[in-house]
Amino acid sequence: MAIQGDPEVLAEQCHRKAVVHELLALFYFGLGVVINFFLVVLLFLLYVF
Repeated sequence: MAIQGDPEVLAEQCHRKAVVHELLALFYFGLGVVINFFLVVLLFLLYVF
């Protein structure tokens, strides 16, 4: 078991948090893009028909 104050362990935890944060950011960005795309398509359809 490594001690909590171990720099390597702390760096690994920080790296893991950063990776999770990046994945979440990508997920929300993709979600926003998809939602915007559907809104544009809906508005276009409403405008056309």
